[in-house]
Amino acid sequence: VLTFNVTLPELKYKTEQQSQFFIDLRSRLEATPGVQAASTIFPLPLNGDRFVISFEIEGRPLAPKDHPSGEFFTTGVGYFHTMGIPIIKGRDFDDRDKHGSTPVVIVSETFARQIFPNEDPIGKRIRPGISSIDDEKPTMREIVGVVGDVRNQNLSTESKPAYYVPQTQVPFNQLVAVVKTSAEPHSLISAVTKDVNAMDADVPLFAVKSMDEYLSAS
Repeated sequence: VLTFNVTLPELKYKTEQQSQFFIDLRSRLEATPGVQAASTIFPLPLNGDRFVISFEIEGRPLAPKDHPSGEFFTTGVGYFHTMGIPIIKGRDFDDRDKHGSTPVVIVSETFARQIFPNEDPIGKRIRPGISSIDDEKPTMREIVGVVGDVRNQNLSTESKPAYYVPQTQVPFNQLVAVVKTSAEPHSLISAVTKDVNAMDADVPLFAVKSMDEYLSAS
């Protein structure tokens, strides 16, 4: 898996344009020879960035200081498939999860076990402490899937509860592209650079690394 960062200038790309750019980038990457799958994520596991954001659980009123927290990620369609993260229960994000549709979230196995012990988390709702497009305040999100745990911080730290939202509903102007290939990952650098340049020649790639390099560093 090859990874690289792309940051869109906010003056040029408004919120929904940011989301559409990364949707189009994924389509372009997946059509590139040698690419088996592609998606986007932020932050990328093992790269040193972490968002730990609290959330409310529907039906469990607590003071804000008592809200539980988890590692937060915004992802594109196909992220779990690209990274080989199994979907344990429920479904992945897909094209129905867009701006204006039902707010959804996918949680990790550890999240499901700790927050909803002896319960089926599918259909439960949580309110992450981060707003989506056009929302003045955070909204309740329905859990639609449970995925395998990932050691996001480093290889020696056990997995923490994690939850994922679709980047179409919570867009960022910076995401990390993840590109799965059967070839040596760095052999794709020229091709993916052309893909990004074809969309916007003023947007550079940076932090171009394989996931093996992140694993080795950890």
